[in-house]
Order: sequence, then structure tokens, then C-alpha cells
Amino acid sequence: MKKALRKNFYMEIRHSLGRFLSIFFIVAIGCAFFSGIRASEPDMRYSGDAYFDEKNLMDIQVMSTMGLTEDDLDAIRAVDGVLDAEGSYATDVLCTIRGNQVAVHVMALQDKMNQVQLEDGRLPEKENECVIDADYLDGKNLKIGDKITLSSGTSDSLEDTLKTDTFTIVGTVSSPEYIAFHRGSTTIGNGSVSAFLCVPEKAFSLDVYTEITVQVEGAKEATAFTKEYEEHVDSVLKKVQAIKAEREQARYDEITSTAQEKVDEAQEELAQAEQDLADGKKEAEEELASAREKLDAAQKELERGRNQLAASKLELEQSRNLLISKQKELDQSKAQVEQGAQELSEKQIALTTLRNQLAQLKEQEEKLKAEKDKYGFNEKTTLKSAKVKGKKVTLKWNKVKGASGYEIYCKTGKGKWKLVKTLNKGSKASYKLKGKAGKKYTYKVRVFQKVENKVIYGQYSNTKSAKIKK
Repeated sequence: MKKALRKNFYMEIRHSLGRFLSIFFIVAIGCAFFSGIRASEPDMRYSGDAYFDEKNLMDIQVMSTMGLTEDDLDAIRAVDGVLDAEGSYATDVLCTIRGNQVAVHVMALQDKMNQVQLEDGRLPEKENECVIDADYLDGKNLKIGDKITLSSGTSDSLEDTLKTDTFTIVGTVSSPEYIAFHRGSTTIGNGSVSAFLCVPEKAFSLDVYTEITVQVEGAKEATAFTKEYEEHVDSVLKKVQAIKAEREQARYDEITSTAQEKVDEAQEELAQAEQDLADGKKEAEEELASAREKLDAAQKELERGRNQLAASKLELEQSRNLLISKQKELDQSKAQVEQGAQELSEKQIALTTLRNQLAQLKEQEEKLKAEKDKYGFNEKTTLKSAKVKGKKVTLKWNKVKGASGYEIYCKTGKGKWKLVKTLNKGSKASYKLKGKAGKKYTYKVRVFQKVENKVIYGQYSNTKSAKIKK
């Protein structure tokens, strides 16, 4: 039976030798190829592990939609098994290159981990400089020195994330984070990331980190892509995940606390504005009432002047009538005057003398009246209020008719009076003065009038006191 089977086997080979040899060589080549791959796999793994160790590639990446703070960074560093942790910034944006938009991943250059390999040019130093993915630059019509423009790709402003939207390419790099051709996916553009950019950390305008990279103790001693490495990192990853809920709550409380503080500040500003409006309305009503009182007083003065004018006209008319009457009497007595010409002449001389004396007296009276009107300014204003707002005191007083200006005097505590301000404007009725915290000040105002380069002072006003809080 066995001989017949062996004989049949050999006969089949002789009759189809070509097919047998083809199958034999195909199997041999497959075995050789498989053996080569199996033999090179450890070398490739060791080469990749050495490259990752050289560039300090992270073992764990922590990300949060609410951002990560220094407290989060300290909490991760405190986790057992964590060798080091470093905060960093990254974002996905749209990049305009020669009129075309592609999605790119922008990340900050880190000091410790994920060190990039400079392929050409230099690393960026200024906020508006960047290095670009070497693999992407090779396939595009771009070169070092070109400028690229970025946009957020969403309704949010790019200034919320980056300080500028235009960057100059100063070099090309490779990153241990990208060892495959695929650069990841995104929520903007066509959904696929085409390249990555690296910029200085100072190019970002964020207040919190977008990610934290973590290195695990003992991870470098293990070989990447092995079960030993995965299990070692996974044990530390679970410890990091254990503090997730606590750190999320802490970050949530911080954000809500900051938002509440801003709301409280806005409410305080609104309350202060409402109080200022009420104070301003009250002051306006007081000024309006004062203006009405002055207007009523002026109208009464005008009416009194009109009455005096009417009385003067009446007196003048009576004098004219009296003169006419006396003229008639004079005409009737003309004969008598002619008879006593000598006596009348003497009396006429005496009358002329009296008239001259009367004219002189009237002239002197008019001069005295003019001098009085010219230099007889003796007005006094009323200091209405001295209100404190912050470290400033606002003084308000009543305007004085005919005033050329006002002098403001002040004394601190029980000290001496000092002239602190001269206002050369008669229409001025208020002024703000600076003070020091914890000091009590007393103020008074004196009105003055300028006549022919002479300053005539009125009386001092009443006093008002104000104390500035510490």
C-alpha cells in the first residue's frame, strides 16, 4: 500500500514537473520572506525604541476640553510611577498655502519631551516663526523663508489661541510623534490633518495648557511596542486616570469661581453706575432749583427797577409841571422883578452861586456813586457740599453774579488754612481735589472780582469737611 502510494507520488511529479517546481519555489520564497521579516522585526523595534528614547518621547498624553492648569501638572507629577510631566500647547487650524487651505496641527516646542529632529534650517526663536513637517514640505512648492497664513477654521477668533496668524518658515523637522505617513484627523477642514507645525511656546496666547505629556519611571528600560512596555505604562495610566474625576471637579470649580467673580464685579459696577446716576439726578435737581431761585430773584429785581423808573418819570413830570407853574409866576412877577432889579440881581447872584455849589455836590455824589459801583464788591458764596469718591473730593458752591473767579482754601485736620486752587472762571461752580487715604480735610471758598487790573475779594464762604477712607 505504501509502495503504491509512493510510486503514484513520484509518477505525478514526473508527469507535472513544471507545476511541482513552481509550487516549490513559491513556498520557498514565502518562507524566506517570512523568515526575513521575523528576523528584522526585533531590529526595527530596537531602532524605534532607541529613537524614541533619544527624543524623550512621552509615554502618556493627558488632554482636557477645559484646559489643564499648573495644579493639574503638579497632581500628575505626584502620581506614583510618574517620572516627569510637562505642560504644552497645541491646536488644529487651517493653513493657507498659495491660495489653498489645508488642516495642520500646530504644537509648541517642548523643553524636555517630544524633541523634534531638525532636518534643515534652524528652530524658531520669534513669535512669528515656525518649522514645518519635513515630509510635507518635500511634496509642496514651499521653501524656507516663505510665509504662511493661519485661520481658526471655526467661528472662534484665532487670537484666542495664537498671538499672530502669519508665520515665517525657518526650518523643517521630523517628530517622534509622527512616525507614519498619517498625521491624524480633525474637526475642521476636510477632517484630515495634512502636516504639523512647531512654534515657540510664547506664540500661544492661552492661559492654560491644552495637554500634558508624561514619562513613566522605568519605561525607557523596556522596549517600545512590547507587552512588557504596554503593561508597565498601563499600570501608571490607571493611576493617572484615578485622579481624573478629582481634577475635573477642581478645574470646573475654578472656572465657575472665575466666572462668578466676573459676574460679581459686573454687578458691583452696575450698582455703582445706578448710584452715580441717582446722585447726578439729585445734583441736577438741586442746581435747577437754585437756578429757578436766581431767576425769580432777577425777575423781582427787574420789576423793582421798572417801578423805580416809573417813579422817576413821575417825579420828572411833576418837576416839569412845577417849573411851568413857576415860570408863570415869574412872568406875572416880571413887573415886580423889574422894580426890584437891584434886589433881584443880588438874589440872582446868590442863586447862581447856590446852583454852582449844588452842581458841584451832584458831581461829587455821582463820582462817589461810581467809585462805590466800581470797587464796592463784597459778595459771598455758599459752599454746598464736599463729597468723597475714592481718593477725590468734589466741592460744589453757588455761583456769584459778577464774579471773575474763586479761591479754594483747605486745611488738614487742625492745621493752617492753605490756598490750594485759584479758578479764573466766574461760571465755575465745582472742582475735584485729590486727597490721601485716612486724612480729614476742611474746605472754604472765597469769590473775587477783577476791575482795571485790580483784584477785589469778597467774603469767605461757610466751611465743609470730608474724610477719605483708608
